Amino acid sequence: MRGFRGVAVFAAGALSLAVGAMPAGAVRPNIPRAIACPSVSLCVAVDDAGYVLSSTNPTGGAATWRSAQVDGGLAMSGVSCASPALCVAFDEVDGIVTSTNPTGGAHAWKRVELSQGPSGLSCPSVTLCVGVDDAEIITSTNPTGPASAWTSTELAGGRHALFSVACVSAALCLAPDVDHTMRTSTNPAGGAETWTSVPVAKGFWFSVACAPGTDMLCMTVDGIGNAATTTSPTASSWTTATGAPNEPAPQLACPSVTLCVVAGQSGISTTTTPLASAGSWRTVALAHLPAELVGLACPSVTLCVAIDDRGDAFTSTTPAAGATTWTRYPFERLTHKISQSDLLLDMRASLDVLGQAAPRAAKVRQHGYPLLFDDLDTGVLTLGWYQRATRIAAGRVKVPDTGRATVTVRFTAAGRRLVAAAHMRRVTLRAKAVLTRAGSAPLTATKTFVLRP
Repeated sequence: MRGFRGVAVFAAGALSLAVGAMPAGAVRPNIPRAIACPSVSLCVAVDDAGYVLSSTNPTGGAATWRSAQVDGGLAMSGVSCASPALCVAFDEVDGIVTSTNPTGGAHAWKRVELSQGPSGLSCPSVTLCVGVDDAEIITSTNPTGPASAWTSTELAGGRHALFSVACVSAALCLAPDVDHTMRTSTNPAGGAETWTSVPVAKGFWFSVACAPGTDMLCMTVDGIGNAATTTSPTASSWTTATGAPNEPAPQLACPSVTLCVVAGQSGISTTTTPLASAGSWRTVALAHLPAELVGLACPSVTLCVAIDDRGDAFTSTTPAAGATTWTRYPFERLTHKISQSDLLLDMRASLDVLGQAAPRAAKVRQHGYPLLFDDLDTGVLTLGWYQRATRIAAGRVKVPDTGRATVTVRFTAAGRRLVAAAHMRRVTLRAKAVLTRAGSAPLTATKTFVLRP
């Protein structure tokens, strides 16, 4: 899927698309997706148009960054660099893109396509990369090799939702899982049986990071104010505390046992006492809103680099010292054309994730129902729910130049009457999304779904 991997909200149903005459292609800024800094003298970022951006002097400003399109225009999701001699990126269509010379331009990168690609990746050495995706553990001891150099094994037993992973070394990897657990392995490439489940109370853990070196510290955060830490990650010794940053999709880095950093919508949050209880976090609101920090890398306590989805970088050599120590500059201002087929695919992808869980009328009545659309052209997006010709819920939002917007539908008067009359019955509806842009015909996508009581 080319767009953002969103959260499913509707039951499976028929999907249709319609489009009138459209221009050959609208121009939209590229959106950075992730960053890795294997050292203080190299940072590598990836974006949603297949570009790699690199700098050997990340505190030196915009002029120090170089770009190269290495993935044929495909949206790249993440990158991990074992060292300046190996960076491995992945895209949203199961591609792995590698380079032993990350600053060497497009020809220094090569792509292979796997049968199943990762949604999270960590490369602790040049001879080991570990990826995760739902119940799959995807590994390679020869990351620059062909597709056959990558193997995938499925964890047994129950439901899994692995989408991030952190490897302290080739002898220890961690991946947050559902049901308040952490998957760990001291032999990550040894197959599913080498991964064990460790309970971590309270949260649905999102990100995990471990400090390098002989002193052990690992932290995981859940995005709703909880953090868990341990000095023995393979044992049942995780301590959970509230008071952590409340970020929907937190980016986490722990360059030492005395510094952990979280980046997200609110800005940068730091703690110099990661093992302490609640109240040890300090948050600074950087001057970047309404952009969102989507990537964070801290190769040492003397350098952290964050990037946002508008192409700005934020750097600091004293990350915990407050907002004035962070410097902002534009590191990416690339653009690409959005073709008619791209827009159709992206609207379809946004509606396609609606096919996994039908919404409940009671929750919609109370809070409305948000749905994320990504990789759109600038314009106005409307979303309606219909029973035959009657609109029972509606929402509208302006799509900014980032191409990402969340539209929240709320019941109309007709919808409230329908829900009241339906009592405990399920109701089949049709969702209709319309993107209106200046100078072109509207783009429409529809999908049937089931509304539960």
